[in-house]
Amino acid sequence: MMSFRISGLSSRDFAHLYELDDAALAAHGARRNRVDVKPGFPDRVGLRDLEIGETALLVNYMHQPADGPYRASHAIYVGEGDAASFAAVDTVPEVLRSRALSLRAFDTAHLMVDADLVDGASVETLVERLFADPPSLAELAEDSSMSPFHFQRLFKATFGISPKQYAIAVQATRVRAELVSGPPVMRAVFDAGYATSSRFYDDAQAFGMSPSEMRAGGAGIAMHATVLATALGAMLVAATERGVCAVLFGADEAALRDDLARRFPHARIIDAPPQFTTWTRAIAAYVDRAQGSLDVPLDVVGTAFQRRVWQALRTIPPGTTATYSEIAERLHAPKSARAVARACAANPVAVAIPCHRVVRRDGDLGGYRWGLERKQTLLEKEADRTRDE
Repeated sequence: MMSFRISGLSSRDFAHLYELDDAALAAHGARRNRVDVKPGFPDRVGLRDLEIGETALLVNYMHQPADGPYRASHAIYVGEGDAASFAAVDTVPEVLRSRALSLRAFDTAHLMVDADLVDGASVETLVERLFADPPSLAELAEDSSMSPFHFQRLFKATFGISPKQYAIAVQATRVRAELVSGPPVMRAVFDAGYATSSRFYDDAQAFGMSPSEMRAGGAGIAMHATVLATALGAMLVAATERGVCAVLFGADEAALRDDLARRFPHARIIDAPPQFTTWTRAIAAYVDRAQGSLDVPLDVVGTAFQRRVWQALRTIPPGTTATYSEIAERLHAPKSARAVARACAANPVAVAIPCHRVVRRDGDLGGYRWGLERKQTLLEKEADRTRDE
């Protein structure tokens, strides 16, 4: 299990406000409030809910001070007179655990590379995901303008383990997480391009399934699935009445149905809706001969960043490829190539969202969760069809 540290803001940043009268506070853009309800006044220094009768200062705090597109401030509460800041390792204080939180990850250039809205009880899971698939020591050192030796020494002094040990711990946790059905609570997600959750939900309608439905393991969802023999091996197609929710390749039918059951353990399997046959035939024809159109409706869920990546992938014409870096550039997140690769790996609908068309900058195929041989075959079929046309 990976280790993490949570710290409150430094009381030194606010001590000069503690003894000011209300008029002087107003001149600093702040105001004093008497706590009259609990919970309701979360103290950002002590990371606790202030007690009824205590005094809270409402101040505007610059939480992202770097010059750039993400420079931002927000109103926060600080307990007046607080001297000690909360600091703990592997502990989420109750004031955070009991609330919905927006966690955002920034790179060394102060650009957002990932973000999530999550309930406090799932902070550990989200932190692990944000740091999943970490870059190499050399890449970390280069991004930080340090030598690898100096970066590793500083990292170990701060966290108590080396970057490699940290990566191993995260990957071990990811393996265990794969055995647990469903993603963390509240997969409603913020990302760099979304300022509010309502904007995310508006855009999410293009894909269908709500985050709450996915989080519940498909509870209440009626679903049909079938397994077909294709030129690429066994293929499972699953769909709800709204659209295709899974296209999976595997060794055999049993393995594929087990995979689907892990993704949607509480879904109700029903007879095929009339449109299901049309969707299945279109996908199978494309897999076997790269013929026809794959403009089938989708009913999938992912983080906001994943959805943006998947939308970009669907704009790559058959017979062509794009690099992970090029997709990141299209999303105006040029340092997010690794996050793009992770979004491709998380794609639940092979071929319909054509992650097979994304390759490395040097032309290497890169990765493909369904196997590089399938990726190569799909690209060759699409190239042949394009030449014939």
